Amino acid sequence: MFPQPGKSGTKKVDEGYHFLNFSNFLIVLFRIFRESDYFTNQKWK
Repeated sequence: MFPQPGKSGTKKVDEGYHFLNFSNFLIVLFRIFRESDYFTNQKWK
Protein backbone atom coordinates (compact mmCIF):
# COMPACT_ATOMS: atom_id res chain seq x y z
CA MET A 1 0.00 0.00 0.00
CA PHE A 2 1.88 3.05 -1.26
CA PRO A 3 0.42 6.58 -1.08
CA GLN A 4 -1.06 7.70 -4.38
CA PRO A 5 0.23 10.87 -6.08
CA GLY A 6 -1.64 13.89 -4.76
CA LYS A 7 -2.57 12.16 -1.49
CA SER A 8 -1.43 13.02 2.03
CA GLY A 9 1.93 11.26 1.54
CA THR A 10 3.18 13.61 -1.14
CA LYS A 11 1.60 16.60 0.59
CA LYS A 12 3.80 16.02 3.64
CA VAL A 13 6.88 15.92 1.42
CA ASP A 14 5.88 19.19 -0.26
CA GLU A 15 5.32 20.88 3.13
CA GLY A 16 8.75 19.75 4.35
CA TYR A 17 10.36 20.95 1.12
CA HIS A 18 8.75 24.38 1.39
CA PHE A 19 9.76 24.63 5.06
CA LEU A 20 13.40 23.90 4.18
CA ASN A 21 13.34 26.54 1.43
CA PHE A 22 11.84 29.08 3.84
CA SER A 23 14.43 28.37 6.56
CA ASN A 24 17.27 28.64 4.03
CA PHE A 25 15.81 31.95 2.84
CA LEU A 26 15.78 33.28 6.41
CA ILE A 27 19.39 32.19 6.95
CA VAL A 28 20.50 34.00 3.79
CA LEU A 29 18.65 37.15 4.85
CA PHE A 30 20.23 36.98 8.32
CA ARG A 31 23.72 36.70 6.82
CA ILE A 32 23.11 39.64 4.48
CA PHE A 33 21.84 41.87 7.29
CA ARG A 34 24.67 40.84 9.61
CA GLU A 35 27.32 41.55 6.97
CA SER A 36 25.73 44.87 5.98
CA ASP A 37 25.60 45.93 9.66
CA TYR A 38 29.26 44.99 10.04
CA PHE A 39 30.34 46.99 7.01
CA THR A 40 28.31 50.07 7.99
CA ASN A 41 29.77 49.95 11.51
CA GLN A 42 33.30 49.77 10.10
CA LYS A 43 32.66 52.78 7.85
CA TRP A 44 31.57 55.02 10.73
CA LYS A 45 34.48 54.13 13.04
